[in-house]
Amino acid sequence: DGGPDKGRVDLQERIVGILETIYTKTEHVDVKMTTLNCIYNLLQHYGQGLDASAWRIVLSVLHAAALGNKSEITSGFRSVQAICSDFMNQFDQDRLHQLITVVGCYSKQPTLEDKVNINLSAVQLLWSLTDYCSTQPDAVESSHW
Repeated sequence: DGGPDKGRVDLQERIVGILETIYTKTEHVDVKMTTLNCIYNLLQHYGQGLDASAWRIVLSVLHAAALGNKSEITSGFRSVQAICSDFMNQFDQDRLHQLITVVGCYSKQPTLEDKVNINLSAVQLLWSLTDYCSTQPDAVESSHW
């Protein structure tokens, strides 16, 4: 049966999975923005309790947002910043790798004046992630260094 923790994990996966489906299947920017705001609020209120499978889905949506329009990029990056400042210590190696990939996408935005701050902030987050990984022996495999 898996117990109450299994039920909690399944519920988390279903909830964030619904957000992912809504975000990836709609063409409507307002729906995408509402979904990204839901993710940000989810992080603010329940981020400490998310499990690895829920984080995988959240990071997948934020990766997709990095490829979106200006509003999606800005909104998605707000969540990425929150994750890097408050939650990356919860991540296993796979989620850290995924987070680094997501932050890297935000750092590679086409150089448009309004996105320069996101580019620079994302590069700073990559430095912070590097520092974190270098001080956490279990954060990444030694072969990555």
